[in-house]
Amino acid sequence: MGRALLLFLLTILAFWNVSVLKAEDAYKYYSWTVTYGTASPLGSPQQVILINGQFPGPRLDTVTNENIVLDVVNKLDQPFLLTWNGIKQRKNSWQDGVYGTNCPIPPNSNFTYKFQPKDQIGSYTYFPSTLMHRAAGGFGALNVYARSVIPVPYAKPAGDFSLLIGDWYKTGHKALQQILDSGKTLPFPDGILINGQGRSSFSGDQGKTYMFRISNVGLSTTFNFRIQGHKLKLVEVEGSNVLQNTYGSLDVHVGQSVTVLVTLDQSPKDYYIVASTRFTKTILTSTSVLHYTNSRTSVSGPVPAGPTNEIGWWNLTSNAARPNPQGSFHYGKITTTRTIVLANSAPIINGKQRYAVNGVSYINPDTPLKLADYFNIPGVFSLNSIQSSPSGNGANLATSVMGVSHHEFIEVVFQNNEDSMQSWHLDGYDFWVVGNGIKQRKSSWQDGVLGTNCPIPPNTNWTYRMQMKDQIGTYTYFPSTLLHRAAGGFGAFNILARSELQQILDSGDTFPLPDGILINGKPQSTSFDVVPGQTYLFRVSNVGMTTSINFRIQGHTLLLVECEGAHTMQEVYDSLDIHVGQSSSFLVTLNNTGGDPKDYFIVASTRFTKPILTSTATLHYQGSKAAASGALPIGPTYHIHWSMKQARTIRSLSYICLIIFRWNLTANAARPNPQGSFHYGTIKIARTIVLENTAAKIDGKLKYAVNKVSYINPDTPLKLADYFNISGVFQLDSIKDSPPSGPEVFGTSVIETTLHDFVEIVFQNSESTIQSWHLDGYDFWSVGFGSGVWNSTLRRRFYNFNDATSRYTVQGIWNLRSANWPRRYLGQELYVRVWNDEPSLLTEYDIPQNALLCGKAAKR
Repeated sequence: MGRALLLFLLTILAFWNVSVLKAEDAYKYYSWTVTYGTASPLGSPQQVILINGQFPGPRLDTVTNENIVLDVVNKLDQPFLLTWNGIKQRKNSWQDGVYGTNCPIPPNSNFTYKFQPKDQIGSYTYFPSTLMHRAAGGFGALNVYARSVIPVPYAKPAGDFSLLIGDWYKTGHKALQQILDSGKTLPFPDGILINGQGRSSFSGDQGKTYMFRISNVGLSTTFNFRIQGHKLKLVEVEGSNVLQNTYGSLDVHVGQSVTVLVTLDQSPKDYYIVASTRFTKTILTSTSVLHYTNSRTSVSGPVPAGPTNEIGWWNLTSNAARPNPQGSFHYGKITTTRTIVLANSAPIINGKQRYAVNGVSYINPDTPLKLADYFNIPGVFSLNSIQSSPSGNGANLATSVMGVSHHEFIEVVFQNNEDSMQSWHLDGYDFWVVGNGIKQRKSSWQDGVLGTNCPIPPNTNWTYRMQMKDQIGTYTYFPSTLLHRAAGGFGAFNILARSELQQILDSGDTFPLPDGILINGKPQSTSFDVVPGQTYLFRVSNVGMTTSINFRIQGHTLLLVECEGAHTMQEVYDSLDIHVGQSSSFLVTLNNTGGDPKDYFIVASTRFTKPILTSTATLHYQGSKAAASGALPIGPTYHIHWSMKQARTIRSLSYICLIIFRWNLTANAARPNPQGSFHYGTIKIARTIVLENTAAKIDGKLKYAVNKVSYINPDTPLKLADYFNISGVFQLDSIKDSPPSGPEVFGTSVIETTLHDFVEIVFQNSESTIQSWHLDGYDFWSVGFGSGVWNSTLRRRFYNFNDATSRYTVQGIWNLRSANWPRRYLGQELYVRVWNDEPSLLTEYDIPQNALLCGKAAKR
């Protein structure tokens, strides 16, 4: 039988607008040192990336509107950046932490990030954005909490757990990079980790409810999450409160974060927490333990059965910017000014495997795009170097930058014609419904990617200064440089193997199957202590590189309450899929109170993989003397359709992938009139951009492209080239608005937009793999997704113009990338330049005084 082809498209509306910061709030100061270290997440010693000696990195807890001043000292042997996954860097793309906005931090140097999570309450993550560092660690949880005067749509849980779940390789990040650089794809992962371990334990009191923040921090693999004998009440997805439906399990795709409430209402014993891979022929499974504090029985019995199919809707009474959900200004009534269709592809360019968007496989220029734009440096990028829709021509390498205008209301369609799942992320922005990425409002200088920041050199440092504005949820941070993410450096941000992985990608090969799954950096030994009868909050993030996971807890259900800063309508799940880069929060009630207390397995297993990798942790009931035992909770089967059905039950898309959640707009409000008189559904679309991902051979090596352009990083960050007006770094609109015809090529893809443009973006996936996309600094309105090839008639038939998620958009240069890290490393990314012809500090902050200058901006 021929290979099945997954035709997947996701339509997103993005509004390029501006938010003005008020008087400064409290400041928090941090100093993080990034080093190599040794850990044994899958049983054998290997090199990982540590932050302050921790793997995963420190959990970063903050209160909404606090100002974060975080100094990063790079002690690695390669340049390094961290990006803040889900934080809206309002007016501040300088802090985004990707190649296009920041020069990497050189070895033995430092850089200070300064940002503010403004009006964001939820679960997020951070991770390295450079090279394949993410495959070695460096990720962590980033949780943004509500101020005491801001209500949330659920009772305060008895505890709050962050679960960083992702696929893991025993191969080092430099070797993985060599595989990709050689033109090959990565092998199957070796396992799944929950919090960096193969088996963790979470303890709670019987009868209480706990919050679980679940993030997929893997590289490429979706997982399904479930807890044995317990339901998952979904309450938040990446900062958005959702209608609170109850699930038996949840799929979490790469880069996603979801939050569930779990009530410990079972008999006092231990239960499995399970994460298993989705859409993989070999299913990887990882288990942890939910331990009742009065448990005397270890975890036992079969792993939780497959998920249920409850249908849920967005809860418009929660997580609004104002208290009148979608009021008289509603995104569903805004006229779209432009439609952008983005089709992913996997072309071969110059004999190597690449990944592309609309035929362009992104390459990083030497100068960050943000610097080239700021200093008006020619030759770094070209605006509109990527087309607004796929053309069908061959793929090429380029620095993809798509221009949009400030205040445009754009329809973005992600068209997936491949047979793999795709996840997308947009830095600095929300989408309707999805917003995954720390939003550097008015300051893309803090984004922490090569397009905005110069890397921090070895033995030097740089301090990020940012504010998590209007974001409450589970996020992660991770290195954005090279493949550092493969060695660690990631951590939980609450409001992958060793250094050889990069060589695999550089050699043109694809990644092998991961070696395992870690939960909080361990394959099995993580434990969460709980009191029977209490409810705890579990924040689960997929910090892996490529693999989706399924998360579940033996004998318990997951009440999903938050996904990446958005409170959801609270549905209960047996397990939940969490895709790479995603974070979710669950409430888990320890209601297994009959008989003696025992421990239960917490399980994370890979999704859509053959074999399935599994990692377990322990939910330890207070008083338990019985270890978790019995069969692990059973995760969902390989079927992608099940994950899509679960997505529709949640109705609020956390990260750009498969789970759609409806928002709960009565909580976490920044202002009391959500969507007021301006509603996205009424705005005219100014432009449509269709982005198609492809995989192709370029120069004999595997590369990935967007609209036929496989992205390459220039020496100068795009942000610096733009700021200093440096020519020769990038060309605006170097990527087409739709997939062109012809072969894939290398390029520095930059799409030009205008401040206030309302743009429709379509992600078209024609490949056979799942795709995840992320846009730094922005929310999207995710208004629709489905099978087949997108066309404009789908707007009237399938778009949700009523109650999708919030908007937070500003001018700057923002990274739009695949959340599947090997695909991103091999070119499946681009940058969006939002232009305002009247520069003003009201719409974007000035370049930070401590900005690293590199490439053509070095002497400015």
